[in-house]
Amino acid sequence: MKGLFKFILTSVTIVAGIATIWSLYLQWNDKAPVIDIKTISLESLTDIPNVDGLKASYAFNDSSVQNLWRGTYIIENTGNDIIVGSGNNKNIITDSLKLFINKGYRIISSEIRNSNFPINYQVENNDIPINFLQWKQGEYFEFLMYLERVNSDTLAPKLSINEREILNGKVTYSTLKSQTEEKRIAANYLPRFLESILWWIGTVSYGFMVLLMPMVVVSEASKINKFKNWLSIWGADYYDWIDSMISESKLHRKYEPENLPKIYWEQFHGIVPEVPSNYKKMGNLILGAIFIEVIALIPMLWFVKI
Repeated sequence: MKGLFKFILTSVTIVAGIATIWSLYLQWNDKAPVIDIKTISLESLTDIPNVDGLKASYAFNDSSVQNLWRGTYIIENTGNDIIVGSGNNKNIITDSLKLFINKGYRIISSEIRNSNFPINYQVENNDIPINFLQWKQGEYFEFLMYLERVNSDTLAPKLSINEREILNGKVTYSTLKSQTEEKRIAANYLPRFLESILWWIGTVSYGFMVLLMPMVVVSEASKINKFKNWLSIWGADYYDWIDSMISESKLHRKYEPENLPKIYWEQFHGIVPEVPSNYKKMGNLILGAIFIEVIALIPMLWFVKI
């Protein structure tokens, strides 16, 4: 059993090392820009309480606005690569990266309220081309818009980017409400590279242990079965031999096969068995291993889709 546990420990160590190397490889090679468009607030300003006699109206540049919306967004590069917007090494397809609002709305006013990198933009109907030199990881800008709904059948406004305009890029969408309500796990507080490394080590090691445990159980059960077969064939000869060894003063007491020192087995005239360590407790150990395996498989219910 000690040899088995040593094998398991060595195997887990090797697997953990491989997982670390693999994680570092992915960190180095899997670079990609990711733009996250986070909706901070989105509200219809012309929605008023249903109160008798209460009326409200909005106007923009002396023109009446029937259905006014206000949206505030934070657009951030949350990936692990720089978005280059100008020069020979740029990784956007067109001259500028284009934000756009879904059809059925008209942009009547907009502004960048806050930004931690140089950026400018212009409005072209429902499109908002933005221009910059480099957009590094963690850099963002806050964008405010006032919109008029011109089609009553249109859904709520949505600010988007066509991710195909960015080479190997991706665009994600989130809301401030969902992020504040969602509890962060402890791993989220680690540096991103360390979180990735530990995730790979934990996942690969866990999977290895789940796969290895049945092999251990089968191996030990097989040893027990072979030893029981040996007892049924050679047990009587063994105990007769032990009695003769005691009568000849070569042994001072009676040993069970699993406790006999190895040096005496060389004098046994029959087949020497492979004796499982802790033979009498092995049944309990196997049951314990099966129980641990079942418990370890429970989390898979949340990962496997059928």
